[in-house]
Amino acid sequence: MNAGKSDGLRLPLEKILTIGAGEWADCEGIDLSDYNPVGVHAHGNPGHFMTTKRFASDYIPNGAVVVVNYRINSYFAYGTALVPKKREEHDNPGD
Repeated sequence: MNAGKSDGLRLPLEKILTIGAGEWADCEGIDLSDYNPVGVHAHGNPGHFMTTKRFASDYIPNGAVVVVNYRINSYFAYGTALVPKKREEHDNPGD
């Protein structure tokens, strides 16, 4: 199943990964300096457990292309979303 924005998800489920950012960058052949890391933390409630689908639909920041270092149990989920840097930010660091 290819879940995506049409399913109310901010990111397809296949883009939520347990591997680290460096390993993902190596697999994709990209430079991590082109991305801003954003920590994502989600908590379930009693009777309303955390699921990866809920994480993908409610917690991932807009513009994220992948979540790495993803971990989940019944009560919480967390990972690092990688959001592409704006072109000006990448071209002119420190300005």
